[in-house]
Amino acid sequence: MRAAVAAAAIVLSACATQPSTLLSRAGQLTPGATTRDDAIAMMGRPSAETAAPGGHVLMQWRDVQPDVAGAKAAHVTVLFDSRGRMVRITDPTPR
Repeated sequence: MRAAVAAAAIVLSACATQPSTLLSRAGQLTPGATTRDDAIAMMGRPSAETAAPGGHVLMQWRDVQPDVAGAKAAHVTVLFDSRGRMVRITDPTPR
């Protein structure tokens, strides 16, 4: 029983200290080089996609990870130009 409790504590503490994999993947995106398809391949399907002025597109990803105190969430919004190339990350927010 003690071994199971100790193992659970180690797993939970590792979850609490690991950075969001979503934010880590977003850090690998390159403005001007990364395409929308590249971003989807790296980060998975976006949770939302919104048209923006000038033919630009905002793509949003959300990630919720278990945490000792409940859950941690990360949110990343990336702007792509009309050619489908990344312009910039507009919201890399751990929440």
